[in-house]
Amino acid sequence: QDGGGGNNTFCSWKDCAVESRKGNLCTVAIQSVHLTIPRQGHYQHWGATEYNNKTKFVVCVHGFSTDSTIYEALWAPQINALAESNTAIFAIDLYGRGHTEAIDQDYTLNLFHGCLSEFVLHLDIATCGLLCCNGITLVGYSMGGAIVANAILPLTSLIKAAILIAPSGLPVTLPLTARLVKSKWLGGLLFPLAAQSSMDQHVTEGYFDTTADGVTDHIAATRQRLKEQFDVHPGFGAALLSTLQNFPFGGLQPVYEKVGQALANDPAMPTIEVIWGEKDKTVPFTQRPLMQQLLPTAVFTDLPNAGHSDPFAVPGMMALVCQRILENTKTL
Repeated sequence: QDGGGGNNTFCSWKDCAVESRKGNLCTVAIQSVHLTIPRQGHYQHWGATEYNNKTKFVVCVHGFSTDSTIYEALWAPQINALAESNTAIFAIDLYGRGHTEAIDQDYTLNLFHGCLSEFVLHLDIATCGLLCCNGITLVGYSMGGAIVANAILPLTSLIKAAILIAPSGLPVTLPLTARLVKSKWLGGLLFPLAAQSSMDQHVTEGYFDTTADGVTDHIAATRQRLKEQFDVHPGFGAALLSTLQNFPFGGLQPVYEKVGQALANDPAMPTIEVIWGEKDKTVPFTQRPLMQQLLPTAVFTDLPNAGHSDPFAVPGMMALVCQRILENTKTL
């Protein structure tokens, strides 16, 4: 069983008896259904370390260029509250991000779904089947929101709730540079030359007020983490490029529509909350009305004076959402 302060190395998600404890970061060999060889996947864990039939399990999925560290600002300060509420938080690193290996595959929606679902399977094994009994809450940010939305129907029997933070996937007009990068030939030529500097320059666009309390430090930390990923992770840049070229950022309306129809027709379906910054330009808040049409039974929480990154930067902005997770006692 995983330790909240443990850096646990599993030889395979199928063999949870083999583990070692070293720090706060955990690692598990994720063997995706889309691959034929195991790959090392990492995740972070906060909260409960001993599980029972009352434990609340939460799995968090990050966005396009972030990693599991994006969730530290939400959950690290909540260590005591998580333990008291018997809540275990897990934030995974997707392929090619954080400490998870990159792979020589197209970074499609199906590939990321395999990464998430295999981790969920590992977690169920690691908790001796409690995940199936207790259910899980999935939290997805930006691209991670789209990945979570896509997992709701396949994993319905496990999911009790889903929280989508500025979820991507609805139709959007791509700028010329993005359209050029989607070209296999031009993307392979242009992306390595300009990606890091361009992404560094655009970091501030994720915030409504770059001088607000906590935001300046968050910008610096985001830039530093981005630099570390480009400098240290051998597959980070290639993973980003493949994701840009193969992930359907503007083509997931049918996914949300199917989820919305299932929610409307079956009261036993997971509950969904959509959280969106009213000043978000990265995943434009102007898409919210369409999302509400597609997910008519979802609960929508609008964050005033919040850009795309502000929910993780401004102290207290997500406090009520975190509190609802801690207090949630719904079981399947």
